[in-house]
Amino acid sequence: MKIENLMTKMVMVGLLLLTGLVCNSCSDDDDAASHMYQYIATGRISGGSLSDLNVLTDYTTAIEGVMGNSYKEKDGEIIKACDAVYARHQSQSTKAKGSVTIMKYRLTSDDSDTGKQLKTYQYN
Repeated sequence: MKIENLMTKMVMVGLLLLTGLVCNSCSDDDDAASHMYQYIATGRISGGSLSDLNVLTDYTTAIEGVMGNSYKEKDGEIIKACDAVYARHQSQSTKAKGSVTIMKYRLTSDDSDTGKQLKTYQYN
């Protein structure tokens, strides 16, 4: 009799745990902390020297420096780092022509995010 009661209680606890897991995994909670983000520098740059052509690479390096191994949302930090790259390029009197756009993507399982343009830097 005691074994049957113990088994019944164990089955009930198991079912409660399973129900809790199923309900939590199907939650529609869009908590921002659970999302993963990616930032990309894109654009077209032409120039008279090799350093002018490295403009896009400088933005990518700045983004990687901010993000590290993280996929957290860091809009402010990304813009600040990219503003510093742009200011450095302007002080170097680069002859680069074109633009660089910083894009933000929320990573989803179905790749449905088309991205959000954070900022565009013009080179004349």
